Amino acid sequence: MTDQICLVPPPRTVRWGGGCFTPPGALAAALPQDLAALAGPLATLWPQLRLCKAGGAVALVREDALGPEAYRLTVTAQGVRAFYGAPAGALYAMMTLRQLAAQGLPLCEIEDAPALAIRGYMLDISRGKVPAMETLKALADGLARLKYNHLELYIEGFSFAYPSFPAVWRDRTPITPAEVRELDAYCKARCIDLVPHQNSLGHMAAWLALPEYAPLAEGGLCWNGIQLPPTTLDACDAGSAQLVERLTADLLPNFTSPYFHVAMDEPFELGRGKNKARAAREGTDEMYVAYVEKMHAMAAAHGKTMMMWGDVIGRSETMAARLPKDILVVDWGYEAEHPARRRAEKLRAAGLRFCMCAGTSTWSSFTGMTDNMIENITQMGRAAHACGAEGLILSDWGDQGHFQYFPTSWPGLCLAAAWAWNAQGASEQTVIDALDRLIYGDKAGVLGRLSLEAGRYYLLEEFRTPCRALAMVPLKTGLVEREAYEGQLAASVRMMRFFSEDDLCTVYEQSFAGRRPFDKQPLLALLRGLRGQLAAACPTCADGALVLREYANALLAVEALCRVRAVILGDESELPGLAGQLADMMAEHRALWLARNKPYGLEEGLQPFARLHDQLLARA
Repeated sequence: MTDQICLVPPPRTVRWGGGCFTPPGALAAALPQDLAALAGPLATLWPQLRLCKAGGAVALVREDALGPEAYRLTVTAQGVRAFYGAPAGALYAMMTLRQLAAQGLPLCEIEDAPALAIRGYMLDISRGKVPAMETLKALADGLARLKYNHLELYIEGFSFAYPSFPAVWRDRTPITPAEVRELDAYCKARCIDLVPHQNSLGHMAAWLALPEYAPLAEGGLCWNGIQLPPTTLDACDAGSAQLVERLTADLLPNFTSPYFHVAMDEPFELGRGKNKARAAREGTDEMYVAYVEKMHAMAAAHGKTMMMWGDVIGRSETMAARLPKDILVVDWGYEAEHPARRRAEKLRAAGLRFCMCAGTSTWSSFTGMTDNMIENITQMGRAAHACGAEGLILSDWGDQGHFQYFPTSWPGLCLAAAWAWNAQGASEQTVIDALDRLIYGDKAGVLGRLSLEAGRYYLLEEFRTPCRALAMVPLKTGLVEREAYEGQLAASVRMMRFFSEDDLCTVYEQSFAGRRPFDKQPLLALLRGLRGQLAAACPTCADGALVLREYANALLAVEALCRVRAVILGDESELPGLAGQLADMMAEHRALWLARNKPYGLEEGLQPFARLHDQLLARA
């Protein structure tokens, strides 16, 4: 039996006994006085556990020799003893016990502590969905059950209600300062550090589109004859740092975290616009490092340790060594082929503090890209442990309107939790078991494997593109003629050279060169088969019914987009009923969006689907 027990993240050592412990009645625990603050969190993290004033089958015992996140757990025929050195260790012991209780409480001895200090998750709340407070609290509970201790809500544009700028968000539904403070306290009670994350150089398009801040733009790029809107601040203009300081002064007082993530990733126009001559004289490296130093001083003035993305310094042979050594660099890469070990070794050699950052691979796909996710997280996890990283962070972006529903992120969350806690990681089967038993409580054992298989449709597409499925292309092109569609595919492949490293571009260019013809039959068969399997699933989690609807609509959306691609490529047989299918999908998407998120961004995100719907009606 014990070889079938699923624990995620996997403990450091487990010694199994024979048989199980059967408590007399409901499992009960008495919290010592120093753990009284855990009573509230445990009520939501483990509602089935009964807290009592004395006695109970679960005894929590303080053992000062244990580290702050370490614990020992013994389950015998007489009861349970959980040893801890600090509240975090006690909480993690109880979360492991919760997983054991869901699988019969097998007799065992567990000694456990995390391998990495930072075990994080970053959620984009700026390009589409701003989650409702109930959703964010449920997320914090889910992270705590998997022993995450670090949560970032990525902010760019107007997704935070900056008190100094009410006019920019008045007609939106951003997260408010009061909500951040409430979430901060909620996370802290669950041993999670809620970290402020605000972009400070690139990804500033929303601000630069405002007339009063347009002069702070470095200048928009022209690519393939198309003038792109500006996204990057002028790093040499004092007004840029002043704007970021005003935003920061509004944001940081609502967080108690010692960290501040200033982002600084993808400053595409840096030194290519109004500062082109200066960049030619001094180099863009000098401009970037000077701006990093300004942000570092700003973070220090607010009493924060600065975090920043590592993509820019990772491409330079000299910049990494020049950064202040207390900065925590977060080196990201979301492709299976990302050179994780090489990048980690470079950061270690520069003497920098760093974390590795993988991705859920869910954005721009609806249902995820499973094999890419597994390989990406695995390689990032291995590099983190081998090269002395302080942590592993999992990113969940909202590119192309944040169409993916949250349950599609659970496979990546389970796998990353395993790698962040234990250098051995976890197998695909362990992730499937964790989803069925610990996340969804699926009595039928269907949803775990279906969650992974739903993210494999992209393997049946013509070629691979980085971090997105080809099913998403019609949302950009609309119902165009075949020649225009093919031109868009070729242009997207060429543009990779602008965004990605050369060795990664080569992989995808070769995939494009060897692409196979579009074949709708296996794609539609897979998607329709998975929709049929959903009927057999029986999740018992609190949001189980919603999860089933979300997966059903995600699969429906991908199916509709595959049919649209068939029409674009000349298959008129898919026209009948396609507009109606899109209409059904959009109606359900509205309901599902509002079930977990604030309303702003919903209709804007659906515009590409609405355009396709209208074009299909006109074609029919």
